[in-house]
Amino acid sequence: MLRAFSAAALLVFCGTAQAQTPGEFAGSWAWGTQVLVDGPNQYRYVYGVLLAQHQGGDRYSILVKAYEPSWGPQNAINYAEQDCTGVVQGSALNITCTVKAGSSPGYHPDNFSLTRSDANTWTGTLPVGNTTPRMSVLVHRVG
Repeated sequence: MLRAFSAAALLVFCGTAQAQTPGEFAGSWAWGTQVLVDGPNQYRYVYGVLLAQHQGGDRYSILVKAYEPSWGPQNAINYAEQDCTGVVQGSALNITCTVKAGSSPGYHPDNFSLTRSDANTWTGTLPVGNTTPRMSVLVHRVG
């Protein structure tokens, strides 16, 4: 299933950016990244939900719930609940988060940079931690 998600994400990433209309990101969204290989037999990815409310103009108030399973020497699932602000800048939606609760005190905020692919899909990047390169992310409307 994970490979199917990654393949679908790659197909969507090939799309072109579309114009945005005010409030179009409001609603419920599911999101996930590609699998990141941290080393031999060490894998992880991040997925979760975004609940976005349009605040007027180019701003959104967003609640992000994130889950980060990892496999390797220390199997774990980190969890974080984050308060975020989304700002439309040109054809991009930039989401900046602050962790308000989580399972790991070192969980870094998930700050997204997204571009609209179609009415129900956004794609972009997400840095994971301070040293990990940006991961591709797919966001899809669920409501």
